[in-house]
Amino acid sequence: MRQRSENTVPSYGEDLKTLLAFCEQAELAKPDDVTFRHVEFYLPALRTFWRWMVREEITVKNPAADVFMMPTHKKLPDYLTIPEQDQLLAALARDPSLLGIRDYALVATALNT
Repeated sequence: MRQRSENTVPSYGEDLKTLLAFCEQAELAKPDDVTFRHVEFYLPALRTFWRWMVREEITVKNPAADVFMMPTHKKLPDYLTIPEQDQLLAALARDPSLLGIRDYALVATALNT
């Protein structure tokens, strides 16, 4: 298993169980029944698995080879509450050096814009 971490192999096993359930539900009996659309739908569990299938000569076709990852929606960052902002500014205000004053000014400007 190419020196993977202790949790990697069981994780692959769980992914493959889920994949097999998906294939059964989609009535995909053989590796060559899987199409580009199937891979696109189920990509997270398939990329490594299909490379392994080709490497082990179980199939010659790798439908995951031409699929590129769809952009994922990124979660917006959390914001600081007013008391957290006050706490941050108070911590920065404790540094009387020029760099401390600069840092305070930058953060205060960012928080107030």
